Amino acid sequence: MNKKIKDIIINIRESYKNNLYLLSEKLLSDIVKEDLKYYKLYVLFAYLMQLENDEDKLKISIEYFSKAIKSNKYYLLAYCYRYKTCKKLLEIYKSKNNEYTKELELLMKLDIEYLKNVSNNFIIKKHIKNFIKNPLSYYDKEKLILKTSSQIKNYIKYFNREKAKYDYIDIMENYNFFINKNNDDYKAYNLRGFLKYNLKIYDEALEDFNKSISINSIQAESYYNRAKLYYTLKNYEEALKGFRKAQKIFVRNQFDSPLDIIKCDHYIAWCNYNLERSEKIFLDIEVDDDINDFSEGYYNSGKLKFNKKNYEEALKIFSKVDKNNKNYTKVKYYKNVCEHKINNNININLIINTLRLSDIYKYENDFHVAGNLCNEALEYIEYLKEKNDFWYFYLKGIAVYELYDISFLDYKLKEEALYYLNKAKDNIEKESKYYQRIEEIIMGIIEYGI
Repeated sequence: MNKKIKDIIINIRESYKNNLYLLSEKLLSDIVKEDLKYYKLYVLFAYLMQLENDEDKLKISIEYFSKAIKSNKYYLLAYCYRYKTCKKLLEIYKSKNNEYTKELELLMKLDIEYLKNVSNNFIIKKHIKNFIKNPLSYYDKEKLILKTSSQIKNYIKYFNREKAKYDYIDIMENYNFFINKNNDDYKAYNLRGFLKYNLKIYDEALEDFNKSISINSIQAESYYNRAKLYYTLKNYEEALKGFRKAQKIFVRNQFDSPLDIIKCDHYIAWCNYNLERSEKIFLDIEVDDDINDFSEGYYNSGKLKFNKKNYEEALKIFSKVDKNNKNYTKVKYYKNVCEHKINNNININLIINTLRLSDIYKYENDFHVAGNLCNEALEYIEYLKEKNDFWYFYLKGIAVYELYDISFLDYKLKEEALYYLNKAKDNIEKESKYYQRIEEIIMGIIEYGI
């Protein structure tokens, strides 16, 4: 990026930060006509242009969102805002039916198809919030941002908590730079693949893992990450092969941590669980007291028992998990749920703990588990005796909202969530924290929904 563009970006950042949107728009208009590689300038310019429902500005906005997509096909928000802008323009043209309206409808269809494959309401909302905070995040590509898969996983949590300094595409371009510089950089292929896996770009993630393995077939992590991809796609047989291959390499390599071997054990057990090979499940879970973080073994063993509805055994195992374990927050909620299930005590506390557990998984982008827990909570809610009071409406509204949040364009869930949340509002004082929470959720649905 040349010095002139860098200087303008600094000025744009300052004007945007101080809510001087017209000045930001003017500064951007001076440079966006150039053929820029920095697509975020196109996106910010297009975003500012669509803030007003001005027909001409909306047309320009669509043009620049399209330029951004052409410049970087992965930037989710360009598709999201182009869709919203086309929708605004169609409202203006609703009485017309010409070639331009058909073009708008085609763009909207393309945007929806892309977004449906790689996102949900929660992901879109987090991208919007991070973009509004820092629309021109930029990183020097020549310095590696995230060097391990664990760092990428932690980054995802920070991003979802709106605490990340860079967005996903900054990191992907960072890996692209190192791969273009050295086409045999198997670590960069593996990391880029892991990032794409987390972005649900599964075909390209698989290509990167395969490339990494073809360059270096004796490093375990690419096998492990590829197996996780197969596991996510429910191809459990291929996943099982991959985890066993990774495990063998981890065992041979004296520099790898024993925890690497254990994490393969855990996934092998989960594969057997999903393949309904019950007799093999617990043979693949080892808990070695000589390993500093042996509680990770207890955690995974407990989850397997929990999923098999053996709550007494699950509770005993969860009780062995150390408080310093990274999953201890989840364990607290799992233990609480186990205690309620053992005592057959379905009450408000059980539902709240189930929904809190679901929320943790959502922020880790584990939407499958989050959804299962929400559906369980909905089952428990129907056991409540009072079906016309605040807690029934509130808990049902939250559970349905969480399902809506991890879905995409499910208007039925949206209307159902709004119905129960509004009913809950009618049954609580305005000063209550729950009233404020409901208001925040409703505003979020309106502001960030597509």
